[in-house]
Amino acid sequence: MDNEREFKLPWAESNHWCDHLGNPITQVPRSKAKLEGVCPECNKFVSVPKNKKPENTCPQCKKKISTVDWFINAMRDVTSGDGSKFGLFASCSRVAGWGNMPFELMMWKVEDRVSFCSRFGVELYKRYGDDWEKHLQTIDGPLKEYLDRYSAMGTYGHGVIHQAMEGKEYERSEVMDRILGQISGWEAANGVKDVNREASFVNTTIGIGGTIDVDCRTPNFILDWKYKFSKDAFGKLCKKQNADYVCNQLASYGMIRDEKPDEYFIAPILVEMDEKFRPIPGTGQVEYIPLTEKEVETGERRVMRHVDSLYASLNYDPRIMFKEGQCWNWSEILKGSRS
Repeated sequence: MDNEREFKLPWAESNHWCDHLGNPITQVPRSKAKLEGVCPECNKFVSVPKNKKPENTCPQCKKKISTVDWFINAMRDVTSGDGSKFGLFASCSRVAGWGNMPFELMMWKVEDRVSFCSRFGVELYKRYGDDWEKHLQTIDGPLKEYLDRYSAMGTYGHGVIHQAMEGKEYERSEVMDRILGQISGWEAANGVKDVNREASFVNTTIGIGGTIDVDCRTPNFILDWKYKFSKDAFGKLCKKQNADYVCNQLASYGMIRDEKPDEYFIAPILVEMDEKFRPIPGTGQVEYIPLTEKEVETGERRVMRHVDSLYASLNYDPRIMFKEGQCWNWSEILKGSRS
């Protein structure tokens, strides 16, 4: 499968990284802060340079607008250039998707996103089928809003689980309460204790870091939540169809952990959405899918291959920078100087 119908996934500029202490880093300070807000003339969200003037020109409608009360944004998304400058380590999720990945995986990811989107998107997918390049070019723009919502919903769901399972207040809903009930029941039935949620690690020898959704010591396992918004996508992941990326990701989490896990679980969560992208009451399903030893071993081999390929393409290696004492930590990046 590794050598069949492969293509190169691009390395996106904005990514998750971590420093040599394991701190997740998604943004770094801007050289010059910006003012952000909604233009009262064109009603679009815009960003303009911060200066002492009470007015600025909207880059969209070109009209003069007041920016007195606008938000001051002194941070920006981290880039590969920042990774090279500060000696940052790539995240497990990025390394898992780097290199030559199966063609079928990309098609599955596209289908997964289209499946919960508008009828327009579904019809386009049916029309273009395996002509994936034309398919992607055609629907990329119209579906951007849906993809953003998809990503936001997954992030939100992770946060709710973390808050609720830590005994903290969370935004309650019928669907999330149903999901949390299933999670609590599974953990009770399996004697789960001594657990860290959203636990961050880094391995400076291998060269990757990341945040594990569930890092449990008793019993000794790790788990990664995967939100799905259609029964089809949920069913495929439960069967581990085209799940190379997920296996790579879980294997990499085991590699950065201070103790190798005895078990690895993919945990697909199905949340069906209505046409307005609201969770449908009565839905909400969680499954726990264990990886086999062979799947973990294969994932580990792929990860090591991907790590070396990734840093070769970026023209820097944080593993070498760490040995030479050149890596910055998060507090140093914020201050703009080394300790």
